[in-house]
Amino acid sequence: MVSKKDGKEVHWLFPESLRYILDQQLPSGGWASYATKADGIVNTLAALLALARHRNDRDPNARLQTAILSATTYLDDVLQALDLDGNLSVGFEILVPAILRMLESQGGIYFTFPARSHLLEIEATKMKAFRPELLYGVTESTLLHSLEALIGKIDFDRIRHRKVFGSMMASPASTAACLMNLNLWDEEAEIYLRKVINEGPGKGDGAAPSAFPTPIFEVSWVFLCLRLLGYQVEAKPLVAHFKSENNRFRTYSNERDASLSANCNVLRGILETDNPDDHFVEIETTTQYLCESWWKGKMEDKWNISVQYSVMLLAETLVKLLEVWDRGYLTKLPEALLLDRLPVTLVQLLTQTLNDKVFEIAKSGEKSMEILAYAIITLKRLYPVPWLGTLSEETLSRIRQGQKSLANHSATAYGPQYVWVEKVTYSSFNLTDAYYLAAMRPPKSLYIWTEKVKNLILTMPTQEKKITHMFSKLRCFESDPTWKISASVVEGLTFLPQLRSSCKTILAGETRTAKNEYLSFIPCTWVIVNNIRKLGLDTYLLWDMMVLTLGNFRVDEWMETVTTGIDATGLFRIKQIIQTLCEERYLEKPEPINGINIDMTDLKSPPISPASAPAPEPSPAQSSVPQSLAFLDGALSPYISTILDHPRIRSHPSLNQVALRISLKSFLNSHTHQSITNLSFSTQVSPSLPYSDFANWLRDVSAPSVSAPFSFTFLTTLLDDLPSELIINYLSQKFSDRIAIMSRMYNDLGSLTRDIAEKNVNCANFLLDQSMRQSKEKETENDKKGSQLAEAKARLEILAAYERDAVDLAGSRLVDAILAGGIKSSVLWSGQRRKRERWANVVRLFLGVAELYADLYLMKDLSNKQQQQQKGEHVG
Repeated sequence: MVSKKDGKEVHWLFPESLRYILDQQLPSGGWASYATKADGIVNTLAALLALARHRNDRDPNARLQTAILSATTYLDDVLQALDLDGNLSVGFEILVPAILRMLESQGGIYFTFPARSHLLEIEATKMKAFRPELLYGVTESTLLHSLEALIGKIDFDRIRHRKVFGSMMASPASTAACLMNLNLWDEEAEIYLRKVINEGPGKGDGAAPSAFPTPIFEVSWVFLCLRLLGYQVEAKPLVAHFKSENNRFRTYSNERDASLSANCNVLRGILETDNPDDHFVEIETTTQYLCESWWKGKMEDKWNISVQYSVMLLAETLVKLLEVWDRGYLTKLPEALLLDRLPVTLVQLLTQTLNDKVFEIAKSGEKSMEILAYAIITLKRLYPVPWLGTLSEETLSRIRQGQKSLANHSATAYGPQYVWVEKVTYSSFNLTDAYYLAAMRPPKSLYIWTEKVKNLILTMPTQEKKITHMFSKLRCFESDPTWKISASVVEGLTFLPQLRSSCKTILAGETRTAKNEYLSFIPCTWVIVNNIRKLGLDTYLLWDMMVLTLGNFRVDEWMETVTTGIDATGLFRIKQIIQTLCEERYLEKPEPINGINIDMTDLKSPPISPASAPAPEPSPAQSSVPQSLAFLDGALSPYISTILDHPRIRSHPSLNQVALRISLKSFLNSHTHQSITNLSFSTQVSPSLPYSDFANWLRDVSAPSVSAPFSFTFLTTLLDDLPSELIINYLSQKFSDRIAIMSRMYNDLGSLTRDIAEKNVNCANFLLDQSMRQSKEKETENDKKGSQLAEAKARLEILAAYERDAVDLAGSRLVDAILAGGIKSSVLWSGQRRKRERWANVVRLFLGVAELYADLYLMKDLSNKQQQQQKGEHVG
């Protein structure tokens, strides 16, 4: 679009660039999308603007008109699905609005699309602090790289002094924008642009890269990759220059979003210095930020579109940190960081990389060689970590497999690797070669860890092997390779020290949880479903569900203890305390909804009646409420507080919190109600079922006592901006109800023998005839093979399988509704697609864990044997 006046004539300075643009248009009407849709949008908008400028010639070109029409049609389509939370190029939020305005004013082309207003809001936010004077002085600014977005907003004559070797921050587009808007022609800028056209990647065909030249960047990056520099640098000037206000590091001044890669690289550099403790504050703060980014699932970097690149840098940096700490430095690092965050993060970096599809894609010959190199380097760096257990062998196998794939092809055999981010994504053969060589290089000698690192996590080979063997026998994982199951078990067991610590705070009083076998199962169940089903949900969400599941197990055990020997009056007193803890303590006035004040008292449950369930007459021995009830408030309070005072729960609207409180109270009350039912059933000389209709009892009495419905409410309340569409709300409720019924059936299948012995009400009781229910315990044990008990169990298995199919269907329909936005014709835009995919994966996670526990209950009874046991399903 650069034109030059020659006497009275004005001519286009680079006609070869117009020809190049026309030649590169795709049949779709757009221009290349190298790696992301944003590439195609930026390229097509820029090309269309150039074509529209040339359309004003007195001799219009038919090919030009056709190209403009095709490009306009293409953009009309792709902009409808613009996702502003997706992979966006550098400066997308200011470049695209600027080009849109120029198309309207100079080409008469206008686009409307759902994300337009949000895009303009983002632009306004980013430009709010902008003042032209920032560019007129000498202060460094990255805006110099994108001056084409500032046409009409600055005086280009006042920034001529900003040129370096004729260019504006090595940007051909920015330099061209400046040259087009200067009052006096700049020969130096023209020379630079001609050099770009003639010596750049196009070699005279009219093409121009988004940045040129880049020798310092590429060479220094190669040195960094191969670690060839071999000498230490003084870190203080670097820290002083790049440190941000929060003691982390920035890529440049006025940076809106931090760069993960920049923080990894700077931290790695500091850790290489003679005395890292000189920068202890920056090291601690940056490490916390990096681990938090991983736990939150925020691993996308602004300079590379591959998450594996961020994973590689994080693995290298954290292993280096561990080595430095092991050598006696950084002794004041917080215990929580060393014992909780760091080990979990490192093991998860390994298991995610082992499961990465890049190894399979590489075998098929797709263009992923540079990303495969990232994965190999990641595994090589993590291989020496001392807590990998059986994964060491698989890690070494994957390294060799990846290196074999690389060795079969040259680094550049598949052409450009578009993984780096500028105004559009780009590739660098130099960087591809560097990472290729780094991946192929033999590993260094293994670091010898001291006992203090080895003891951060005590590996449990026997437990790992036992759980892996058990999970491999389950229906839900029968087709998965053993190493994948083992990887998830190793990862799950890494959470065990934190979970054991939570035992002491989530419910007051002593229970057997810390000694029980199922404590080690809890983290593994959530991890393995997330990994095997490739859901990619963040660590914080998994951790919250582990803690909740632990709490539900402990409540179950606690109910066993507190309700043993209690009469109906005592059980009624428990329900009163539950109501007080769940409602009155949290009673507060919610914010108005659409200007309407909500009366919280309308949302409270009706008063509890002692006669709400059948209860026996108290015997003389049971006539008084146990002394333990005096401490019930203090015992349950930590569990309830863990749920209702969770920071993310408290940040949600009051009505959401009310719904969770009602669900929690219903779950705890149903537990108590089940105890009353069991008490009535067990104290009868000739036990008779308290309800005549099995389906009604299952739906109204037994299923509500499992934790699934409440846990699903908790899980969905954790999510941000959960859709409140009628279809989704309805299907969510039906999904939750179905899981509760299925869970109760499988729970009862697992505990059938114990329940018959302890005279607890079990689903199978309804499938036994009267004579069988009245048989003695010894007769039941002797006759259970081939008896009516076995027949009843077989019938229950048929019903449980039916309910499992119903749960699968309900989950599938709910996922479809979420992804479709409630109606199939809904247009998802501006990040909604990503959010809905995450919500759908949350449903898949919950369904997977529910079915995992169903399979576990078929294999063994996870509950403890105890008279008057209160049963509860432990999904969540």
